Amino acid sequence: MVGEPLGELDGILAQTADSAVVIGVGLNVDTTEAELPVASATSLALAGAAGLDRTALLAAILRRLDARYAQWSDCDGDAAACGLTEAYRAACVTLGRAVQVRLASDELLDGTAVDVDELGRLIIRTGDGRRAVGAGDVEHVRPA
Repeated sequence: MVGEPLGELDGILAQTADSAVVIGVGLNVDTTEAELPVASATSLALAGAAGLDRTALLAAILRRLDARYAQWSDCDGDAAACGLTEAYRAACVTLGRAVQVRLASDELLDGTAVDVDELGRLIIRTGDGRRAVGAGDVEHVRPA
């Protein structure tokens, strides 16, 4: 979802199934520090938004998703024409960061995430040039 970056308290998974795409969104709402899966993760509660009504939160997320979907539909699925491409680039906390990407082939790609192309693929600058990645597990690499 495009909007203000939430840091590492959310995750998006998209998987193709025949001619459809199934999208899942995960959001750490009231996860405690001890329950976090990795040190870089956080939750809305830890960020100061404790006691949120999950139903209201879900409704707000779905309203925003519906509005973005309507934008995209109004432009016949052209993400650039409706502004979604630039909005995504502006909100994407991965761009400009060192990353490791595990591809479906189990290849590990090290580099810097530099852009998102017109097909929505992440562009990684490696020692061998640029590579477009349409699917893979992306991890932010912390400086030593």
